[in-house]
Amino acid sequence: VDTKNQADSMVYQTEKQITELGEKIPADIKTKVEEQVAELMMRDRQGALKMVRAIRATSTRELVVA
Repeated sequence: VDTKNQADSMVYQTEKQITELGEKIPADIKTKVEEQVAELMMRDRQGALKMVRAIRATSTRELVVA
């Protein structure tokens, strides 16, 4: 349950950051993060918590680099 809540929070925060930063984010990174968020949402619905953790870590690293 905690991982699911973290995933939901991460999706919300990531979408909020993408909206706020808009065109300041390079298109390739924005696309990659959006794809990862979509996959995270799909995997979360499927209950694949291990994948949720991996995608969350990757997305966090991508946003820090941006």
